[in-house]
Amino acid sequence: MKQSVIIDIGSSKILAMVVCPAADGAIIVQNAEERTYSGYRFGELPNAAALSDTLESIASALRSSQGIRLRSACVGVPAPFTKTLLNSCRQPVESRSHRVTEPDIDLLLEQAADFTPPEGFTLMHSSLFNFELDGMAAEHSPVGKAAKEISADAAHTFVDSAFAAVVSDALRSAGIAADPFVSSQLTGALFTIPEPDRENGAILIDCGGQHCDVSLIYDNALLCSESIGIGGEHFTRDIAYGLRLPFSTAESIKRRYVFGLDYSNSVERVMIPGEGLATLSCGAIQSVIEARIVQLADEIQSIISGIEQNARARFPVYLIGGGIALMRGGAERLSRLLGRRVYVSMPRTSLMNAVNYAPAFALAHFMLYGSGSLAVGNRRLVDNIVGNIRDFFAYRQNA
Repeated sequence: MKQSVIIDIGSSKILAMVVCPAADGAIIVQNAEERTYSGYRFGELPNAAALSDTLESIASALRSSQGIRLRSACVGVPAPFTKTLLNSCRQPVESRSHRVTEPDIDLLLEQAADFTPPEGFTLMHSSLFNFELDGMAAEHSPVGKAAKEISADAAHTFVDSAFAAVVSDALRSAGIAADPFVSSQLTGALFTIPEPDRENGAILIDCGGQHCDVSLIYDNALLCSESIGIGGEHFTRDIAYGLRLPFSTAESIKRRYVFGLDYSNSVERVMIPGEGLATLSCGAIQSVIEARIVQLADEIQSIISGIEQNARARFPVYLIGGGIALMRGGAERLSRLLGRRVYVSMPRTSLMNAVNYAPAFALAHFMLYGSGSLAVGNRRLVDNIVGNIRDFFAYRQNA
């Protein structure tokens, strides 16, 4: 039975799972270990020593359970440590019958690899999309179709080489090889966003502990991604600092808070370790939380608006990660602030069925079943996306 190990490295937690496929296409989780660690701040690498200690603890626990042997692991790369490059490629059809074959697709991908990687980054994976046969858009998979020339657009996703080195060294000390590295945004989208939506483009919001990532997915390709330095822990810190509470108390208050309720005339009594019972104004708590989610929504809206204006299209929006989705009413409040429905999509799982585990299950699904069938979306829409997204994100990064 095929067995895979995946490691989801979050900004405050690390989750590892040993998985294998079921006959019906489901995911069997043989074991899972989750650890909190010092994490990383937005724009900074994880602390090497803390990362190594945490991964060694996880590896030891997995090995001691059922005698699992660990040789390599698929590592999900958070969006702040990735970059995406878009280009186009074309290739003559090699077969005598002039029908496109899988080797033609491989040769096309080799043509797409003719680029200079961004400095300090290493290629993780590439996706071909928007196929043309003799200059005409292919409505379905090009394999088996007659043509003299095939062309396509390509999306290449890179990992920060320094991040890859830190993670590889930490895993090596635990006796595990990091192989492969994959984008958590891409696998998350393939797992949670329905294929019909991805075929014409969809936006994925992934809000974790320290940052929130906004990505544009087209079919099986990650076209662009931008990160915001606000996550779920910022809500907790705001409550802690604003109301002078211990972090653990602030976290409990955040988990009990419900967006949309009227807290203007209510109070909450909490036990503060070492100090005793304290009475807090729920209105004050609401003011702190609302200020932060409005700020976050404004930044998300700015990115989405830029993407949609340049693509001249409106995309469905999906949300994963625990930063907002695990706050009661959080997705609904974000929907109201953005002026559109935000979908929370988590395929049904028998265990750990919560949206904050979606990135880990997405990695598992990717390793066990791949990225799914090749699909081709709307030609005009993709022309707009590919023609303008490069300029938009180059402008934002240089601003």
